Amino acid sequence: MRLLPFLAISFLLVSCATSTVVERTYVDPEYKCKIWNSYHEECVKNITGSMDKANLAENERYAREVRNAWLKDIDYAAISPERKKFYQDSVGIARGQAIIAASQREEQLNN
Repeated sequence: MRLLPFLAISFLLVSCATSTVVERTYVDPEYKCKIWNSYHEECVKNITGSMDKANLAENERYAREVRNAWLKDIDYAAISPERKKFYQDSVGIARGQAIIAASQREEQLNN
């Protein structure tokens, strides 16, 4: 007796979850690049706020992983070659910002 309502509720929940996933599968590649950029800016803030050298190294490693994932996303994005180049240059700028933040923070931690 209890099995029938359970199956009906389960079917309803699965069908609702499935329809939601299908509707939200596409994200604009340009928007994704903007998200990656803002996410990397948070990584740079974490680098700047590192409490010790071990934490600084961990934050630097994480920022590098974010940049690598961002570059992979750019490589597979369905955008023009000019826009790919633009976003690849953005990753290079983000890398420079992370290096500057890390070297400044390391100098502060040494003093």
